[in-house]
Amino acid sequence: MSHAPGYWSGNGGVAPESWSDWKWQLKNRVTSLPQLEQFIDLSDEERSGVLLSGDKLALAVTPHFFNLIPRDNPNDPIRRQVVPRVEETWGSPYDMADPCGEDSHTCRCRAWCIVIRTGFCFW
Repeated sequence: MSHAPGYWSGNGGVAPESWSDWKWQLKNRVTSLPQLEQFIDLSDEERSGVLLSGDKLALAVTPHFFNLIPRDNPNDPIRRQVVPRVEETWGSPYDMADPCGEDSHTCRCRAWCIVIRTGFCFW
C-alpha cells in the first residue's frame, strides 16, 4: 500500500508505517456522519441516507479506500459504493427478510456466532 494520506494529511499527517499498517487502517475507519462531513461535501440524499440508514446499512471505510473518493462529486462510483443514499433506505414488496438464508441454518441459543466462509484472508 502506498503512503498517500490524502484527507489525513492535515495536523502533521500520518507516518508511512502507520498508513501501511492494516490495524491502523481498521482503527481509523470513517464510521459516522460527522467524519464524512469533515472530509467530503455531502449531498442532501447522502446526508439523509446516512441518518436514515441506522442499523440497516453499515458505514466503515478505511482511510486508504476513502482517499479514492473525490470531495465534491456525489456521482463518483467509489463514493456511491460507500456513502449511503436515502434511496437505499426505501423498502420494496420484493425485499427479502433473510436474503442470504442464514436464519434457517442458525441455532438460536444464548451463546452463538455465525461463521461465513469467504475468499478473504484476515491474517
